[in-house]
Amino acid sequence: MDLAHVQNVQDHALAQNHASTTKKITTAVIDTSTTLAETPTATIISDDAPPQEQATIYPTGWRFILVTLGIMASVLVVALDNYIICMYQYDIRKKSPNSTPATAIPRLATDFHSINLTGWYGSAYFLTIMAFQPAHGQIFTFFSVTLAFLGSIILFEIGSIISAAAPDPIVFIFGRLICGAAAGGIWCGVLTLVAHVCPPKKRYLYVSVVTSMYGVASAAGPLLGGGFTAIGFLSFVMIILFLQPPELSELGKTLTVKQKLLRIDWLGTFLLITAFTCFFLAAQWGGTTYRWSNSRVWGCILGFILQVTAFVYLQVRFQDRAMIPTRALQNFEALLCLLFQLFISMVIGIQIYYLPIYFQSVRGHSAASSGVLTLPYIMTLLLSPMASGAYITTSGHYIPVMWIGASLAVAGSVLLTTLDANSTTAQYAGYQVLAALGAGVVQQIPFTAVPLALPPADVATASALVSFCNSLGPVIVLTLGNILFTNVLGQKLEEIAGLNGNITGSKISGLVDLGSLVPPQFLGDVRHALAVALSRTLLLAIPAAALCKEDFKQPGL
Repeated sequence: MDLAHVQNVQDHALAQNHASTTKKITTAVIDTSTTLAETPTATIISDDAPPQEQATIYPTGWRFILVTLGIMASVLVVALDNYIICMYQYDIRKKSPNSTPATAIPRLATDFHSINLTGWYGSAYFLTIMAFQPAHGQIFTFFSVTLAFLGSIILFEIGSIISAAAPDPIVFIFGRLICGAAAGGIWCGVLTLVAHVCPPKKRYLYVSVVTSMYGVASAAGPLLGGGFTAIGFLSFVMIILFLQPPELSELGKTLTVKQKLLRIDWLGTFLLITAFTCFFLAAQWGGTTYRWSNSRVWGCILGFILQVTAFVYLQVRFQDRAMIPTRALQNFEALLCLLFQLFISMVIGIQIYYLPIYFQSVRGHSAASSGVLTLPYIMTLLLSPMASGAYITTSGHYIPVMWIGASLAVAGSVLLTTLDANSTTAQYAGYQVLAALGAGVVQQIPFTAVPLALPPADVATASALVSFCNSLGPVIVLTLGNILFTNVLGQKLEEIAGLNGNITGSKISGLVDLGSLVPPQFLGDVRHALAVALSRTLLLAIPAAALCKEDFKQPGL
């Protein structure tokens, strides 16, 4: 999140439509988490189910309970990954407590001696979530839902094992890429299976129960981390033994395997991955490893521009078969809501990744302690969507929530930039709650607003586009944040008279054990430099939150 964790903290979607004789809009409630991958197959579920839904035979009794446990276990696996990176690496190599991805990032920078790769630890995960999300939607449409879901779980476990055993940061990042690709598949499978497990009227409550696993992972991550693989295996067994496999879609029945594979937009996925890889490399090298005027940096920037241009061209050319149908972007209301989701995901992404660095680097806490100290932000972010969802469900109005939430997010983001080594508990806890409350109450609104702004036939496409923007935001902001953090830190370290010139923003070997790297007489100045760099980095959340305060016309009024 992610965060994802923010990640993040990326996600699930469910809606209930409520008819009204007083001309209120039909309200859809979609609950989404920021540290999970979102799915392009999310659809609006109304109280009046279509004929094919009414004919569905849902599991009952013990079979329903066991299948639900299996689905919850799969969500818990993804949630644990968002809150625990590489438990074997810490338990075996460092003997230190398990921690969240964000709280683990400073420790990873120390272990791998690679502060300049910090942005990749989070961005790699979001990169493949973003790029593979549409492909997963097509896979679950054309192939067996059960087999695709179980395959995603297996792939996710493989990626986690690779990260856990990684001897260097490159292998670790590769494992995160695999986990991101698989996490999107798991969530796509969860939302698809929910439609075959629970009737429409109960799905909002059902998904709320399933996603409570994020709270379990947040509170009991260190205790459950050792059972990571076992939890994934439990999900695998429950689903394969007790869930009656859903029937294939009409396209799945009529197309051959070759035709199905050709219908998936692999080229669009490839262009997204390569384009943002160039973007990451340019951001990684520029101003640190090489000057911005260096040909390597400019080559990556040019590659990014060319590949994005090619991607846009393909979307326009393929029209309805494209990853992002152009007709959806021609609706101004939908476009504004998509931009809203992009910006609010940036706010959440930058804060949930860099707040733990503040607690570890500036205040000197351990990774485990910083995980506890960021709980005010994480728990507020997880619980606040329920309040806004309840209000929108009963009132049918989301504009007041958007304005209030965006305003709180701006205020909280401004206050977070004032944190330093002398901030009190009330300040750093209160500021987190305010920022997370503002972002949390509005993070699900585009999942409601975009489907309402588009024709009913485009509901699934609308949900996919919101999910895409929700994944794209952290990818962009974490990369920009890494550039800003590294460069500002380097400048501030250079201003410290007498400090060893080898201790720079790009070459410093760790963010946690500063006492072993910096002479005692310079430790206070170095922590102050880190505080300034973090403050400047968190500034990125302010314009993103401010841009969320656009005036949207509410569909249906």
